[in-house]
Amino acid sequence: IRPDRRPPSRGGLAGLREPSLSDSFSPSAGCAPSGGTGRGAGGAGRGSSLGADELEPLWLAQCNEFVYACALSHEATAPRFCVHGGPDKQLTVRDASTGRVLHELPIGGTVWCLSIGPANRCAVSGEFQLVQVVDLESAGLVLSLPHTGENPSYSVALTESAVIYTQENTCVRYGRDGSTYGW
Repeated sequence: IRPDRRPPSRGGLAGLREPSLSDSFSPSAGCAPSGGTGRGAGGAGRGSSLGADELEPLWLAQCNEFVYACALSHEATAPRFCVHGGPDKQLTVRDASTGRVLHELPIGGTVWCLSIGPANRCAVSGEFQLVQVVDLESAGLVLSLPHTGENPSYSVALTESAVIYTQENTCVRYGRDGSTYGW
């Protein structure tokens, strides 16, 4: 990072504006918007590599709780969705270019892990004995899989045909290709 672009170590990111009452963020999200230009990532095409001096902060959301997991969707030009969660026991879905809250989905416990797969579906798990797959566009529940361990799930991955997650000292995989669950 070039010295003139390095964010300060305290007090937020340089160049980002303070939130105001006119911001269109949901106050119940527990996060306050803190600027951004609203511009997409731009500049680099698919397959190119970005150097640190080409990156700039686009937005920042200060949350009341820690954020344990976050992910961006995988569109070809620029991501549409950003999701995050933690001990606030909800999955927050944001517009990836502006940071605006689109959905706040109550989850039964602390979110430790999430993964966005194809068709903008998000697998989420943690301290609530389930792996849930949610459609990010509609905020609807697509699938709910139980896990029986007493400890949280700390990792989850989602593909077009499978979900895999950790459960204590094991990995559990469900899918459409001859394994035990299909959707």
